[in-house]
Amino acid sequence: MRFSVRGYLSSALLGALLVAQSLALLVPTIAGGKGGVPPPNPGLPVLSSVSFTPAIVPGGSPATGTVKFGSVTDGAVVTLFNSNPAVVTVPTETVVNGGQSSGAFPVTTRFVTTTTVVTIMATAFGVNRMATITVTPATAPPVNDTVTIQQALWQAGILKISATSNNPNAILSVYLTASNSFMFNLTNLGGGRFQMQRPWLDNPLSITVRSNFGGAATHSTVK
Repeated sequence: MRFSVRGYLSSALLGALLVAQSLALLVPTIAGGKGGVPPPNPGLPVLSSVSFTPAIVPGGSPATGTVKFGSVTDGAVVTLFNSNPAVVTVPTETVVNGGQSSGAFPVTTRFVTTTTVVTIMATAFGVNRMATITVTPATAPPVNDTVTIQQALWQAGILKISATSNNPNAILSVYLTASNSFMFNLTNLGGGRFQMQRPWLDNPLSITVRSNFGGAATHSTVK
């Protein structure tokens, strides 16, 4: 059974947590032992970073967050804490799929009148990593990316989808057009290319691919 803590931390609480962690690391040194970062649990992947693209965003525009491990995982849940959810919204957790060392999550921002720096902390297997995203006053409406579906084919219980976006940092999600229900995310192959092939019992007939940067496209899955 897996347990995870969900929620957000205020700026003060997040700062207090960092101070507490720093003091905890100093105690062994004061006592004559070895200070520094405690070793990770053996056999578990080590969370190495959390980052944002872009890291400076006009309010109202989206961004993409990425969590990375130092090695390929068998699948990992990363919990996210947010110092200012009134300005930046991130999911409470994100998943790195088995066989991967990194995973992406969507970031949305709200309009601001002054530049605001928001801290996001990612936690997995007892390791914390932090990064900031800066939200600036917007001077123009956000511009959506362009999504193109190159292939959407269901055949013999296998659904194949390939698509492109002119934003290589996009997260492309597939939805069942008829019900607007989420199906899965496409794998980012780099260079604005995305793809996924997976078993799917029934022909969805039509799918819609949506980007966290606003673009979307619809395509039939009938051969």
